[in-house]
Amino acid sequence: MEDKKAKSAPSPKLSRASSAGKSGNSKPAKGKKKLTIKDQLIAENNELKEELQKLGDENKALHEKLEVIVMKIVTNDDEGEDLEMEEGFEPCNLPTDDIMAMLQKIIKKSKTRKKHALEIRVEELETRVTHLTVELAKTSRAKIAFEHGLKATCLCPDMEQVRAKVEQVRLEVEGPHWTAPVYSTNQSNTTLHPMTYKSLSDSFSSGRHNVPFNPPRPKLPGDTHINQLIKELRLFLVRELSLEKASRADWRTMAERVGIPEDVIEEWEKLKLEYPMSKVFAEWSQSDSATVRLLHRHLVSPQMRCVLLAKRLDDYYQVT
Repeated sequence: MEDKKAKSAPSPKLSRASSAGKSGNSKPAKGKKKLTIKDQLIAENNELKEELQKLGDENKALHEKLEVIVMKIVTNDDEGEDLEMEEGFEPCNLPTDDIMAMLQKIIKKSKTRKKHALEIRVEELETRVTHLTVELAKTSRAKIAFEHGLKATCLCPDMEQVRAKVEQVRLEVEGPHWTAPVYSTNQSNTTLHPMTYKSLSDSFSSGRHNVPFNPPRPKLPGDTHINQLIKELRLFLVRELSLEKASRADWRTMAERVGIPEDVIEEWEKLKLEYPMSKVFAEWSQSDSATVRLLHRHLVSPQMRCVLLAKRLDDYYQVT
């Protein structure tokens, strides 16, 4: 037993040699300098400084973008003008809820504006069509007047009658509606188709302008020409639209929309007619396109917004 223990126990020389070999392998190689803790901290600190500088530049750029966006929102908001006038106003200091509320209002306003723009475009096209229809009617009347005038001129025996006939044709072509001397403050001499101003005044004084309370069932067709408009309803519209408003949502805008020239409208204003809307109806009624449906569209247009009058028309005629 003692011999086995002696064999298994390592010799002291071998143990010292192996330990010396291990310790020799763990020594650092020549030429390499081991970093101290201080050097490592300095290197890490420099890296953090570089990263901090980079993040600071990015934050500054994002802050500038945010400031531009917020200022744009504030500028386009109705209440933003008061904020801009405040001393020391900083756009980026606004609460997020306020910015989102402003943005929602701008988006809603934009959608409404697009809708109104489309409606205005449709109204402009309708007005243009009305103008062209009125001009076509005038051109057709002028053509017929010229044809009849030429035939009558050929039958004239002398130059005096020729001149008279030419003057008559000229007056027919130009039309009395567009010449200022024809209009006078004596309204009884001017006819309202199909009623005269005298009958118009008598109707208002006698109370016959009141619209019937029982609309027809079924409603009358919307393509009805305004000449065939219910008499009481027509008188009601003439009375209401003849009252001038500061917004010009009256006979003046209606006259512009149906194609009456501005100089004629100004002339009618100077004459201070009692019921100028009757003249508008009389002139517009010469067009075949002057229907109750188109009258209703004019009343509900963004320029007029005569909702109550349009509703009254809708009670009697199929306008939609």
